[in-house]
Amino acid sequence: MRYLLETERAQLKGAQSRERFKQAYAALPSTSEFIAAALAGAAKRGWYVNARRAIESQYGADAPRFTALLAALSPRVSLQTNIKNAIAVFEQWNKRGRPNTKAGIVWNVLHVAIDGELLGAWIPNAVTSLSVDSAVLSGPKVDSFQKNLRGDLSAVTCDAWMCTFAGTDQMKLKGWKTAKGYSKSIPYLALSARVRAAAALLGWAPAEVQECIWAFTKTAYETASSGGPSVTVESLVRHNALTDVIIGATPDVHTLLSVASAARINSDTLRGDTRYLLRIAKRLDAKLAAARESNEEPNF
Repeated sequence: MRYLLETERAQLKGAQSRERFKQAYAALPSTSEFIAAALAGAAKRGWYVNARRAIESQYGADAPRFTALLAALSPRVSLQTNIKNAIAVFEQWNKRGRPNTKAGIVWNVLHVAIDGELLGAWIPNAVTSLSVDSAVLSGPKVDSFQKNLRGDLSAVTCDAWMCTFAGTDQMKLKGWKTAKGYSKSIPYLALSARVRAAAALLGWAPAEVQECIWAFTKTAYETASSGGPSVTVESLVRHNALTDVIIGATPDVHTLLSVASAARINSDTLRGDTRYLLRIAKRLDAKLAAARESNEEPNF
């Protein structure tokens, strides 16, 4: 409970909900695995901070609005597609004279700017981000992502890659609307708390732990996926093949915007304990094997 924010603790009012939270927290990988993955991905530490600087540099006074739009368009797509769509939508919105009605935004901006399927889940938050100043977005992941990109490093963005890392069903992380805003599911709270537990031990901000776990997991999975059937995450870990150079080259917001250079840190002495990374490798390889079996690789 001490690793939850005050607003998050307020959701666990009864003994039953607190017990469910305790069980969900205990079911997650150990804090040591979170630390190991964060240290292994430490070459990407600071990408939220760099992303904020890049967005502010490129969009100036419109930075908060673009950040909200970027978060609104983030569900169920790669970061590359997310950035591409957000830039296209923002440019089209400006071209159309910055409409602020739902119809104007949906039909004259979103449908025109987005190349491919316009997901229904994007529309409410995209409309809000382009029509309201200081937009408050619905959904725990989207809301946390927006906060991280605006400089709030206490929020934890739990997306598909974090679920893959932890072996958690992403569908269980969905929140729901309440009279006071948007609540987070107990599994989402538990995953956030475990990230903050690792952050407390490392002396990092929670968002820094999450961004580094995200970077390690994404890089490890995609490197194994592109290496052919004989390449596994376990083999990459055992052979120290996931170097800082490889992880550091993983695209993020500021590199994709081509405004700021990725911050590099020398983490040779911070490398996570291999035994914990191998536990993570087993979960990633299980998902990789299933994707290969169903011929759905890559599946993000």
